[in-house]
Amino acid sequence: ESHQEKMLEGGFQMSGKPTKPKPTRGRGRGRGRGGLGRGAPAGSQPRPHHHSNPQPAISQHTNYNSGFRYDRRNQSNPSEREETAVQSLLSKVNAAKLSISRSDWFKSVLSVFSRARCPSVDHLISYGIGSLEDSVRSQIQAAFMLILGDALQVKEIFVFDPVFTKVDLKALEKLGVSIITTNEQGNRPVASKTLFFMPHCGRRLYENVLRSNWSIDQLTQTFLLGNPITLMKGTKIAPSTATQDSLQLAAAFVHEYALPSYEDRPEAFSDTSLQYFRTSSDDPPTLPDKSDSQFWTVPTPSPEAADPEVR
Repeated sequence: ESHQEKMLEGGFQMSGKPTKPKPTRGRGRGRGRGGLGRGAPAGSQPRPHHHSNPQPAISQHTNYNSGFRYDRRNQSNPSEREETAVQSLLSKVNAAKLSISRSDWFKSVLSVFSRARCPSVDHLISYGIGSLEDSVRSQIQAAFMLILGDALQVKEIFVFDPVFTKVDLKALEKLGVSIITTNEQGNRPVASKTLFFMPHCGRRLYENVLRSNWSIDQLTQTFLLGNPITLMKGTKIAPSTATQDSLQLAAAFVHEYALPSYEDRPEAFSDTSLQYFRTSSDDPPTLPDKSDSQFWTVPTPSPEAADPEVR
């Protein structure tokens, strides 16, 4: 192993170009040590010099010692680098929170919830927002989730995405979010008013959320914030309910309010709507009565291949 490699491994960095020492030369022409002085008789031999401490031979190898400086940053351990990344991510999310909370766009979003008669919810479940560490869009969605939770007086926020990194998880925990530790594939029954925040998630995940809450009491407490289920492939109602999955059945009775476009990052909330269900006759369409056993029999899953989010 070369001297240079050992220096680098020890935490040193190159501070400049390495130099090669120049061999010592005589001063002036013919007057250096061991040289002939001016006026020396022709044929004279150089006078030998005797030193009590002879100088070692000059090495022609590059001298790297003077070209290194110690750099503590090279010695940081993985946990320190991870904590630095977490703090950086927190700064970005908090900056996005501040920007969104002061925007007219967010005021418009709250008016959508007001028209839907949803001034508050008990829990907010977030699926599929992606890695905050790798995506600005995900950072904006997470920031929105947090300030929406405050505005709706949410008791607890739960999040899950299989692509979350260690930095994502640590940052979310510091932001006061509870992490879902297992992939429940959207199968989460609700016991009180719950908002599922599912931006750009796949059809199967929506279907599983609906199937796990397939009762009149649960569906009326289930709110979806994501892509309109009526626009998803295969949501057209078929003649016989026996062949329909939960998403197809629910599409006939869902109420939808589209969110306004977020101009700073349109892709973050494109095609996003607040969706919910009603039983009151003064707010049609209304869900079928409890006595409709054919409708309220839990539908079988669709035969489509599972979406990546629910594997």
